[in-house]
Amino acid sequence: MSKSKYLFYISILFLFFNSSVFSQTAEEYYQSGLDKSTEQDFEGAISDFSKAIELKPNYTEAYLYRGESKSDLGKFYEAIYDFEKVIELDTNNFSAYFYKGHAEFVLRKYEEALKDCDKSILIRPDYDMAFFFRAKIKKELKDFPGAISDCDRAIELSPKFFPYYTQRGVNKILSGENEEGCKDIRKAIELGENPITVKDITDTYCNQK
Repeated sequence: MSKSKYLFYISILFLFFNSSVFSQTAEEYYQSGLDKSTEQDFEGAISDFSKAIELKPNYTEAYLYRGESKSDLGKFYEAIYDFEKVIELDTNNFSAYFYKGHAEFVLRKYEEALKDCDKSILIRPDYDMAFFFRAKIKKELKDFPGAISDCDRAIELSPKFFPYYTQRGVNKILSGENEEGCKDIRKAIELGENPITVKDITDTYCNQK
């Protein structure tokens, strides 16, 4: 084999080997990011997810979980950027819309949050937490009937989860349906709601003779 052919052969092997290593390394950084996120080392998780993305620029899952870690640190604007990147790469990614909506909700961007929550429900209409979250958004927008309707759906999907009854009860009371709202609050307590958490509501609206 001539020297030029030999060098060409070595260069091909080098490129192939390095592409494999890069792929592996991206996965390793991603897994390390997940592990650190579980341990609540969110800064470390962000660093590892970023390294995974450097090696694999269209790494959808790394963007998604980096966004979650940024949200956990209160870096909501940065998190929204990552969730938007996920949506750019995968327009049907339920989690990206859901978590983007949550970040917008915390930032009090309620209209934007509602749009993203709507999209998440279109993609996954059987996820009870999405309806519960949308109810919270609608409550802030003072759409109490809409919030009650979403709580109804959340309860249909998960009838034993007490926060859904609490949320529905609060919205009923806010819409003037005190008696029905108090029934929901009592049901929530029966299922596990801490009475202290809803004490102000019950004292004001539900303990009157």
